[in-house]
Amino acid sequence: MATDTPTQPDSAASKQAADDTRTRQNLARWVAFGGMGAVSLLGIAAIFKGNSDPQAILTMLLPVIGTWVGTVLAFYFAKDNLLAATQSTKELLGLKERLEKIPVDDAMLKFGDAAILKKQLAANEDPQVLKLVALSKILREANRNRLPVLRNDGVAIFIIHLSTLTDFLAQKAMSGGAATVIAELTIADLKAGDVKLYESILKFAFVKRTATLADAKAACESKQGCADVFVTETGSEGEPVIGWITNVEIGRRSQV
Repeated sequence: MATDTPTQPDSAASKQAADDTRTRQNLARWVAFGGMGAVSLLGIAAIFKGNSDPQAILTMLLPVIGTWVGTVLAFYFAKDNLLAATQSTKELLGLKERLEKIPVDDAMLKFGDAAILKKQLAANEDPQVLKLVALSKILREANRNRLPVLRNDGVAIFIIHLSTLTDFLAQKAMSGGAATVIAELTIADLKAGDVKLYESILKFAFVKRTATLADAKAACESKQGCADVFVTETGSEGEPVIGWITNVEIGRRSQV
């Protein structure tokens, strides 16, 4: 019985690439050494033939040969850089296409899941009086680094990162604050004491339920320092949050 013999295009392409690399390496070597040899020979010839001004000959020839050698070598090295840049561009284009095929509804952490760590305030509870040490305890006991804080109706208020809390509490401790005082510090104290850190807990973006992971990535990157994207039904920040996507998840899904 006759069987088809499979072709090996990848092997042929690899062999061609290797041959091309060898050719360019040999070209660079010959051009470099050839250029230096040509300068040396012309200099020796000018001296031994008794030319009255051998330096003038070398002054005229050196720039010509140097430019020629430099141009060839630049082409040799630039080609590899161009290939690398082209490959990176292809990978980036492929990344966008991959993320466009992933609905946020499939990638997000769903807030209906009881396992998702979050803090939802009681009716009329003031988020500004939340104690930083208590928030830090919630995160440490759950072994998590981020804590979404929601209003009673499910609307996002803050995204608390453990590093933000520890940074501010450490500042207060190093400035001589007593443990009893530090334990009473609130979100309002964070806002009054370090505006930059306070603003970091407000840095989150929104996308609608029908968005893709590419949309989530774009929304996240549209805000400097943003690392979290909340999903609402229509993408409005005034709606209850139904899902949450972190930059870690986007990065994981971006891998080839």
